[in-house]
Amino acid sequence: MTQTKQQSFDSESRILQRLRSFLFENADNADLVTFDVFDNLISRTVYPPDSIKIASTDHLRKKLQVLSIVKNIDQLMDERTSFEQELRKQNQSEGNDSECRLYDVFFRWVQTYFPPDQIEAIVIELMEVEIEMECAVSTSPVGWQNLMLQMRPLFKKWIYVSDMYLPRWAIDKLLSKHNLLLFFDKGYVSSEENINKSSGRLFRRILEEEGVEPTRWIHVADRLRYDLFPAEREGAKIFWTSSLCESRTKSSIESLFRISNRTKYWDVWRFHDWCAAHYASTGPSNLAKDIGFYAIGPLLVYFILQVHKRIKEEGIKVVYFPAREGFLLETLFDLLRDISRCDEKVIASYCYLNRATTFPASAYPLSEWHRKMAFDTSYPCLDSCFRHLGMDSSVTPVVPQDFGIASLQTSLPQRHLDPRVQEIFRTEAFQDALRRAVRSERNLLLDYLRSIDFFNHDVVALVDIGWRGTVQHALNSALSDLESPFIQGFYMGFTGLDVPELTSPESIEGVCFDARLGCSGNFAVGRFLELFEMVCQGYHPTILSLCKESNVNVVTPHFRDVSSGIWHRERANYKVIAQLQTGILEYAQIFISLFRLRHFEDSEHLQYALDQVNRLLRYPSPGEASLLGYFFHAEDFRKDTVGFDGDAIGAFRQSVAVVRKGKRGGIWLEGLARNSGGSLLLFAVNSYRALKARGGF
Repeated sequence: MTQTKQQSFDSESRILQRLRSFLFENADNADLVTFDVFDNLISRTVYPPDSIKIASTDHLRKKLQVLSIVKNIDQLMDERTSFEQELRKQNQSEGNDSECRLYDVFFRWVQTYFPPDQIEAIVIELMEVEIEMECAVSTSPVGWQNLMLQMRPLFKKWIYVSDMYLPRWAIDKLLSKHNLLLFFDKGYVSSEENINKSSGRLFRRILEEEGVEPTRWIHVADRLRYDLFPAEREGAKIFWTSSLCESRTKSSIESLFRISNRTKYWDVWRFHDWCAAHYASTGPSNLAKDIGFYAIGPLLVYFILQVHKRIKEEGIKVVYFPAREGFLLETLFDLLRDISRCDEKVIASYCYLNRATTFPASAYPLSEWHRKMAFDTSYPCLDSCFRHLGMDSSVTPVVPQDFGIASLQTSLPQRHLDPRVQEIFRTEAFQDALRRAVRSERNLLLDYLRSIDFFNHDVVALVDIGWRGTVQHALNSALSDLESPFIQGFYMGFTGLDVPELTSPESIEGVCFDARLGCSGNFAVGRFLELFEMVCQGYHPTILSLCKESNVNVVTPHFRDVSSGIWHRERANYKVIAQLQTGILEYAQIFISLFRLRHFEDSEHLQYALDQVNRLLRYPSPGEASLLGYFFHAEDFRKDTVGFDGDAIGAFRQSVAVVRKGKRGGIWLEGLARNSGGSLLLFAVNSYRALKARGGF
């Protein structure tokens, strides 16, 4: 077992060790132990949780197509949500808590389209699809079974309690999958009882029906507000598992932030994309996490910090350039405020949601620093804005159709918005303001560049990581008609992107970083950590489906139809390979780019890095060839996309062809590790160890 895996398991074991001690100490004074189920005993490997619903929604969509009813997944998801809300309100009006059953939701949904004699059968089909998907993506932390084997004999009753719309038999099935059901005498589910834990009423019913005194009851859960506090108010002794199911993720994120002198981890919800659960029945393997978090990620952080340090030592001022969307949205906000009867809260919500399509925007109170960096939309707290509109900012998923300014006109995330907001978005006044804001982009950029004393730099290198090269494209737009184009840069990102004419590595003297996620001086770190957190956790645009643009070696996300794009039979492996492939291509390009900086021509380590990347293209192992050729057709792999010699490209093509002839699609990630000894992956790990030994971390 690798050291990083062992650390993860040890972290989980420590929580369960504390629980074991707690249960043992209280065994003589308790008869009943209740356990929360989700994010405690079991968890999902997909995010957000609502992505589970896409499989059943797609199943219904296909049935409607037979009836010549054309609906997309977004529309059907909206319908389902509205039916859920109606049922919850109805239940609450009858004196119960706001709960609803999955069967009732599907019944209300299906009866909209189908005759009465078909409804029952279709509802059962949809339930089976959704519950099978729940089982496919469920996992359980290591150690629960051993703990229960040891502790169960000490207590009279063990009961699971879940606030969930799934039926009890479905939760039994999930627990049985992980060999946990046999330890429980019974289960209570809020949707079947019509009352929930957060109100305390479900706990009171359990105590009454089981005949247990509150003082002789223990409750184990991960959520304080909705689980433990209500149980404690009813008299229970409580044990907080402290997000046991997320311990590996959190510890990994925190370790990266310690490297970059950051103090808190990102909220996970900021980095998700609306991924179809049935496109990935398993999450990223531990190997993918290890490579991303503990090898490639820290290595990139180290090098970018060295670039930053070297430039400062030579007296070159580093210019921090914020994400360009901020300029556009700030102007848009000002323009829309002038429209008669237009609520500022509505406009702020629009700006927030559209910023979220291109980079993570905070829903917390915004500081003066954020305002200066164009993160602010002149509204002090967007979270208050969402509450005013009856929306929950913490669970608002957004699906970007594109990454860039053009997307603001085409990808309004209206399916997530309050109807009042949608009504304003459709007005001519709003559309006119949007057009004026787009036209003013250039002036906004120029004004900002002047304000940060940007024009005093003779030569600036522009380095950007991302799908579309946002900073470089924005600068190119802003400065395109100046008499003397003084700015030069080198694009660093995915292979095959159509880059503007700002690529002259011979003239590079400094580096201009994209500071969209920067903090406390380490502006360069943010984008790297964002990339590798997404690679490791799986919240990446490449997950949903992929399509290859004509005549361009770039794979782009395609969100409109979950059945489109490149698709192979190895579903579980597809997601992991796509993530790691993304990371390695970025990794190779970064080293190539940094090596071309004059400051690093004498770097022995970077020379070795470049040699390894050349070797990767010239003599790839079967695993590497399959990985890199997975969705880049070898015959389209052009020399100018990476900058290597023709012999290397030819060898790469031949290796890919050999692998594809023997194995279509991809190979298991573990197979990749076995087959790539002495390869780029091993180089990443060895480099990390070497740098750590030198005190680089």
